[in-house]
Amino acid sequence: MPLLDVSDLLSDPMFAEETPIRVRRTLRMVSDRGRAVDDVVEILEIEGVVTQGSGSPLVRAPEGSRILSTITVHSDTRLTTGTDEYDADVVIWGGRDYTVMNAADWSTFGAGFCSATCAAIAPAGG
Repeated sequence: MPLLDVSDLLSDPMFAEETPIRVRRTLRMVSDRGRAVDDVVEILEIEGVVTQGSGSPLVRAPEGSRILSTITVHSDTRLTTGTDEYDADVVIWGGRDYTVMNAADWSTFGAGFCSATCAAIAPAGG
């Protein structure tokens, strides 16, 4: 087990966000007609550190080009890319919604933490 413990930094005012990071967790359900229905089950307010993700790469697609905006959230709250029961978490930060696209479990580092890469749901200005 690594000796490095960064869990204290995640709530340290010098690093952590001043306002709580909001997370929307959505339950996947099936309606009486057999269709998928999503239901927001909880809005979490978590402490953590938000950093820029992989920059702002240009994504070229048949429908046009766009800038992919990403952030990385480091927190002791485990975020998810989705399960059988839940859709991927949505992080609400800086006035934008970001979906969790990759979550790394660093539970072996001291008290442990989660590092989640999140992509903006709507492109900048959209």
